[in-house]
Amino acid sequence: MEPLPVYRALFDAALDCYETVRQLARPGTTSRQIVDATDLLVDRGFIVHDSLFHGQFGRGPELGTKTSHHTFEDYTLTDREIVVVQPNPTTPDGRAGLQLGAAMVVRPGGGESLHNYPFRFPVCG
Repeated sequence: MEPLPVYRALFDAALDCYETVRQLARPGTTSRQIVDATDLLVDRGFIVHDSLFHGQFGRGPELGTKTSHHTFEDYTLTDREIVVVQPNPTTPDGRAGLQLGAAMVVRPGGGESLHNYPFRFPVCG
């Protein structure tokens, strides 16, 4: 059974955002570049309450989108830094949302995921 269209749209937006930010997770990338890359979620009509990007143990930088309540932190990524990318979009009314994300290592070619589980929409039943 296919998910309701709103959940498919949330999942696709989250995955597109994750991949965009993962590709940016290179030494020298700034937090401004990361926040700018998250505009695709807002452009698709979603909001984010949770941190979208953060360092180890939930620490700096802790970034949201331009429409999040997170304080902007000026930061530049370094090689081999561990970060988490977790675009967790919700609808503006808060009635639908989902989580998608993974820890990764910052590398010159982009973020290298520390997880093996593939991102695909789980369908039960």
